[in-house]
Amino acid sequence: MDSISDKCTELKQAYDSCFNKWLQEKFLQGDRDHDGACGELFSKYQVCLREAIKEVGLNLDDLMDDHLGTDQEKTEDPKDKEHRSDKEDKK
Repeated sequence: MDSISDKCTELKQAYDSCFNKWLQEKFLQGDRDHDGACGELFSKYQVCLREAIKEVGLNLDDLMDDHLGTDQEKTEDPKDKEHRSDKEDKK
């Protein structure tokens, strides 16, 4: 699977390959010590993703906010409210 940015796809594939190898050859064989096997690749991929996210105009801080289990999770999406209002107006 490609990355969200073409610039990051090669890094993603290298990381995925490293992680899958570690998972199959170490973790699933009972070796739970991660020993940073793919850490450098993951860090490089994260840097690339952050740059790609900024390029498309998204705020990374907004994406990283945890809303699950908070009052923000329970707030209504303004789009849903507009959609419901439109249906009520047509009655």
